[in-house]
Amino acid sequence: MNLAISLTLAIIPALIIVIYFYRKDRAKPEPKGIIIRIFFLGLLPVMIWAILLAKRRISAALAEDASAGRILTDT
Repeated sequence: MNLAISLTLAIIPALIIVIYFYRKDRAKPEPKGIIIRIFFLGLLPVMIWAILLAKRRISAALAEDASAGRILTDT
């Protein structure tokens, strides 16, 4: 699956939950800036992990192609 689609599908439910609880807390809500900052700090390790996993899959595919002798051919 495409990395952008995967990240979007991972972010949307989390964003919906954050918005839901922010709207529920009417008595003493946290500042929006703090909520946004914490949301992206939580998102950061997920994005790093997804990028590393994608690079690992790409390098594994290239290694498989190289061992099969398909890297330098046109077919």
